[in-house]
Amino acid sequence: MIRIHRPSPIVSATIVWIGYWALLFVGTHAPVLRPSLLPRVMSDKILHFLAYFVLALAGGRALRARIASKLPPDASDADAAAWHHGYVKRLRLWSLVYVLYAIADEWLQQFVARDPAVGDFLADAAGVVMATVMLSTVPVRSETATSAEQRSAPE
Repeated sequence: MIRIHRPSPIVSATIVWIGYWALLFVGTHAPVLRPSLLPRVMSDKILHFLAYFVLALAGGRALRARIASKLPPDASDADAAAWHHGYVKRLRLWSLVYVLYAIADEWLQQFVARDPAVGDFLADAAGVVMATVMLSTVPVRSETATSAEQRSAPE
């Protein structure tokens, strides 16, 4: 029997996060050939919000997978709360990185025949803040405890 090796949740989440960030960089630094491709009913601010919301969500998921893999399955509620506090601190730090990246992203667009805009940056930052708030409210749980609960759940 051939056994297929699945990458760990940490590796999978990290690949998705870095891959998405790379695509975001390429997409925001390619010259716009035909700006009329966007439907008139959709503001580009929505796209900016969603792009950075997904970036922060993917980064938060990668960070959560890393922290959850270190949390013992039999951790007490107090231990889990301490791990969650550490996760939220790191999440906020990464959110600052994303906002700084959004500033750099808008500034660099002037060099590829695109127009940097404060409104675009504000939409980027709003997406990061929304994802950070959402991720901060979900407690970190042990990866092995979660897997064991899923296996023992009645079908």
